[in-house]
Parts: sequence; C-alpha cells; structure tokens
Amino acid sequence: MKATRLTIALLVAAMTSACSSVDDLIVPTGEYKAVLNNRDAAVDQLHQAQNCCQNIASFTFTPIPADFEQLLVIDGSTPVFTFDDGKSHFLAFQLPQNSGDLKITLAAQIDQSLFLPKVMMLDSQFRVTRVLGSDVFKYEPAKLLDGNRLEGEFTIDRTYIGNPNNESYLVLYTSESKLNETTTITSEAKLMAKSLAVVDPGIKDPVIPHSPWGLVKMSVE
Repeated sequence: MKATRLTIALLVAAMTSACSSVDDLIVPTGEYKAVLNNRDAAVDQLHQAQNCCQNIASFTFTPIPADFEQLLVIDGSTPVFTFDDGKSHFLAFQLPQNSGDLKITLAAQIDQSLFLPKVMMLDSQFRVTRVLGSDVFKYEPAKLLDGNRLEGEFTIDRTYIGNPNNESYLVLYTSESKLNETTTITSEAKLMAKSLAVVDPGIKDPVIPHSPWGLVKMSVE
C-alpha cells in the first residue's frame, strides 16, 4: 500500500511539473481551447450549417508549397460540404505539381475532443483517386513535445511530372457517422509510470469524443 501511494505521489508531482512547463508547447490548447473543448457547440453548428458549394470541383483549393508545415484550424468558420459519408467542415489544398514525390503527414491533436481525420485525394480533373481514413491514421501517445494525436503519413507519386492522372488536390474532412464514436487514449498516469519505470497506478484511460472541429498539424516534404 505504501509503495502504491508513493508511486501515485511521484506521478502526480511529475505530471504537475510537466503540465506547468510544456503544456503550451505540446498542443497550443491555450490559444485554441474553444476549438478542442466545445464539442456540443460544434455539433449544433454543423447541423445548422449550409453547404458551401454544389460539388467538390467548385471548392476553393489553397495552393501549398513542397515545404509546407502548419497547424490547421477546423472550426465554425471553415466551409461545410455534404460528402458521401455525411456533412463535414473541410479544408482543401492544391498540391505542388512540378516536384518530386511528396510525403504528407497529418496529426490530429487530442484534448477534450478529437477531429477524426479523413483525406480525399483528387487528380487534376477532380476525380477521386483514393480516400484515406482509419487505415492510415493511428493513435500516437504523447511523447516529449508531441501531445496525444491521431497521425498518418502517406506519399504522393510524382514519377511522371505533368501527368493529368497525378494526385493534384487534397481535401481534409471527417465522417459525420463517426461523430457519435470515441477514441480511447493512454492516460497521463500510465505514460508517466512507464517513463519512470514504476508500477502503473491503474488509472482509467480517457475516452475522447469525436468532434466536427479540431486542430490538425500538416507537413509536406
């Protein structure tokens, strides 16, 4: 019993210290609390939102360079469209054309809620080439300055530059049917116990609801 109490005390002290020093570095939750922690408002807003466009080809696609890296904010100001699997806020990008192969990494940040990412790739004629979801995006527990996240990495083939069949556009959205589901993440206590090589105190892992809003870190290289 004493050993267990000591373990918990060490974990609490370590977690408190970590939160006070690197919390704002792990995830910019201080600036974007409303995005990650207002799921109910996000769901209500989505239900009332109108489609921005008649079809995917009429989206506004933002051109991005081959060395792009940014934290993307998906909230009530982001456009909405009804995809095959439901209504969703989305962001749309035009990929660099005259480059070598592109490696794209997307990491959806986790706090009180989670934007479950889905990616639709389009060719130069706006035809769907593939849709990436749970087959690509996997839970990654917090480590050093990276917070809990769903992360996925995939490659864009540029073997034949100028080929009209090349994947030229990327649409980031979520599945409306998944908004009633949750993702279980590893508790801070369990992660800290592992890093300190002490006994796991048995604290339950948090269950995170999915939300129409979120933060997604995107990098292209």
